[in-house]
Amino acid sequence: MCKSVCFYATHRQYKLAFRIVMQGNTIKTFQIPNRLPDLVEISQDVFEWFDELPISAHAKYASRLAIEEWVSNTIKYGYDDDGEHFITLSITLDDRYLGLTFEDDGRPFDPTAREPISIEDAISMQPAGGIGLELLLRLCDDISYVREDGLNRLSLFISKMDPDHTPHATLQPM
Repeated sequence: MCKSVCFYATHRQYKLAFRIVMQGNTIKTFQIPNRLPDLVEISQDVFEWFDELPISAHAKYASRLAIEEWVSNTIKYGYDDDGEHFITLSITLDDRYLGLTFEDDGRPFDPTAREPISIEDAISMQPAGGIGLELLLRLCDDISYVREDGLNRLSLFISKMDPDHTPHATLQPM
């Protein structure tokens, strides 16, 4: 059976739940209000925590991009009202992967249902947009999405140890 220790605290102006699972996985959960200034503040705390973890530079870069891109897009485009909503970010770490799971009560949006586009097409799109999501999808080893009980749940898994790992992307010389 999994034993866990839970800590709850109010930090700055957001709610932070922190749980250590006694099976080798570390889980941190952040409740991010749907306001961009809160995302900036909470991201700093998450990124400082990442610096303490035994993960590759690739995993740090990919997870930072994923958090900034997914949460900012959810804040900008996910809600039909100006009311307060929260985006839950849960972070897991096991022997092989850094896992990021985002949950929100915004409009349904399945990024895995999109047809992949080339980076060149994303750059040339008018109006600009889509390149961040395309990069996010290419930098992850595995992605899953489900809409359940009125919530979007996007899970991303990024290899944590291989610094030269480049999943889903083929880099070609220019």
